[in-house]
Amino acid sequence: MVDPRGALDWEAVLAALLDATRTPMGAERARAMVLLPTAREVTEAYALVGALAEARVKGEAPPLSAVADVRPEVGRAARGVVLEPGSLRSIGGAIAGLVDVAEWLSRREAPAIAALSEAMDVPGHVGVRLSAAFDAGGQLADAAWPKLAALRRQCDSLRAAVQAAFERVLRDEGWAEMLQEQYV
Repeated sequence: MVDPRGALDWEAVLAALLDATRTPMGAERARAMVLLPTAREVTEAYALVGALAEARVKGEAPPLSAVADVRPEVGRAARGVVLEPGSLRSIGGAIAGLVDVAEWLSRREAPAIAALSEAMDVPGHVGVRLSAAFDAGGQLADAAWPKLAALRRQCDSLRAAVQAAFERVLRDEGWAEMLQEQYV
């Protein structure tokens, strides 16, 4: 029996497919791809690829740029590790990207593409919450966390009070002779 991968020059097909992937996860999936076992599955896959290629020719490529591989962060969270703000922002961005992809898929006329959107279960509300949780500088946003904002104001006030007290001590003549230099 002839190995179909050899007959199809599978290595060349795989190399071309890897060259066309746009994300590391896409490349990983391409490397793990196996030949489809039935003619029906091959026909369905071919229709999907054709519809995606047609959309791309029309300038309607799927918006994949924001879809990042956040599996390491999700794995750490699953083990109970508290994630840093940067990791949470990455996850929020990836979810937002997946929401964009799901919406793009649902707007396609080709049934093969639109069906992909139905298979996606993207927790968009989580992405919105994570995006709103951080400010432009990557810090937890005061607007999203009022108690944290109050604590930050309290810390700023205490910091200013300590600085003022320190400056009063430095200006006090009773301390001046004990201090060799003025510190600010």
